[in-house]
Parts: sequence; structure tokens; C-alpha cells
Amino acid sequence: MTLMRQRDFQHHTYADYLFWSDTSGNELIDGVAYVRDPPSPSALHQVFVAELCLQIGNLLRGKPSRVYIAPLDVRLPKDGSADDQIDTVVQPDVFSARDLRRLVDWDSLPAT
Repeated sequence: MTLMRQRDFQHHTYADYLFWSDTSGNELIDGVAYVRDPPSPSALHQVFVAELCLQIGNLLRGKPSRVYIAPLDVRLPKDGSADDQIDTVVQPDVFSARDLRRLVDWDSLPAT
């Protein structure tokens, strides 16, 4: 089983996260940094993730939302926080999104 552990006892923002989060699986929840420890998710977990992605994708076909799988950072700002002040960034296993501005994909989307 993959475990998340608290990185430290400081309050972090998205700017901090970008500095220290060099591996997938790290998350920031209300300013608390969590890092994922090995091992990776089990094969059974991956089977469920793949099936869930397929099922949600089928439900969303023809709709403006898309289905995504981890690792992909999802920023959850509070009250219109500026990017560098966001203190919650998660990587759900499977999720759907309409608002692409909440997603961070350095190869194709701006962090706005």
C-alpha cells in the first residue's frame, strides 16, 4: 500500500510546492505538504483506476468535461487566490474537469 506522510510542519503555498515537488504523488492540502512513499500502487489498484477512467470517459463522451488520471496537479484556489498563494494542490487517481485553469500540465497549459 502506498502511504502519504507529512513532509514537515510548515505552511506551504503553490510556489513552495513547485520548488520542492520534483516527483509525482506529492500533494499540498490546506498548506500541509504530503509526500508519497514507495511502493507504487498495486496492480489491482491500477486495474480499478483504468476501469474507472474508462467508465467515466464513456459517460462524458460528447460533453465539455474530460477525464484525467494521475499524475496531474489539480490546483484548488480559495477565494481567487493568486497562483503562488494557492495552498491546496492534489493528484487524484481519476477525476473529471471542465475548468482547465485548475489543471497544471507544464507541456501544454499555462498556470493561470
